[in-house]
Amino acid sequence: MADLDTRHLKALIAVSEHGSITAAAHKIGVTQPALSATIRQAEDRIGVTLIERGPRHATLTAAGELMLQDARRILGDLERASDAMRDLAAGRGGQLSLAALPSAAAEIVAPALARFHQTHPNVRIAVRDAMNRDVIALVRAGEVDVGFGIPGADRDGLLVEPLVEDQFVLVAPADHTLAQTAEVQWDAVRGLSRIEAAAGSNTRDTVTAILGPPGDGAAIECAVVPTAIGLIRQGLGIGILSALACRPFQTDTSLAFRPLLPTATRPIAVVRQARRPLSPPAKLFLSQLFG
Repeated sequence: MADLDTRHLKALIAVSEHGSITAAAHKIGVTQPALSATIRQAEDRIGVTLIERGPRHATLTAAGELMLQDARRILGDLERASDAMRDLAAGRGGQLSLAALPSAAAEIVAPALARFHQTHPNVRIAVRDAMNRDVIALVRAGEVDVGFGIPGADRDGLLVEPLVEDQFVLVAPADHTLAQTAEVQWDAVRGLSRIEAAAGSNTRDTVTAILGPPGDGAAIECAVVPTAIGLIRQGLGIGILSALACRPFQTDTSLAFRPLLPTATRPIAVVRQARRPLSPPAKLFLSQLFG
């Protein structure tokens, strides 16, 4: 047996409200024969009489009255769902989920989200800061809409949009020997005790590729930049960090930040699944970010 659709439900409601098939047909903009045919079709499909027809009036049967309650509820639910989808498409609702390197989260994502929140205050926002490999994994797993990270050689299934080139810099106590020059060669850093980023981070991988691993006892490992800065400030080693990560500490006079030569950079990009359609909030966010 075929199911009823919204045409049948609207016809039943119209007859209940106007008391005749002719008046109901006029109200919803169809002919009287067309509305009569819709009601008969509904009755045939469910096997009960919904409307008692008289010469001038039409009234709902007991079955029709029972169906009327469900019809109003169903159409109300559909209208609310449609309104919610329109709100979602217009950025008046829904959720935006992002993953980002901590430095990118603080210096790129946060300002962009501040602008986005001003124009779309009803969108729920979730930000996960993580090491680069975890950012890419979250994107691949579909747990976030968009990632801000450093794509590796394996870009299969990913759409990558470059955003900024982030340069590596030397961070040392202001009274350190290397702080007395405007620029520092990578070779000058080799062999010095250093504060290492956590294993699996892009910074750790880059520094190790250029300088090799530190000797035994020549490094202290930590996971977050503020901790690394604190250790460097206490003279426990020099650090090689991204310029983006160092921005919040640039006014600290106890520290020196120097460019490293030859220049080494990392490309921070917006990363998302190539075959996964963007959610409406994510589409609006990226449009604003790149616009």
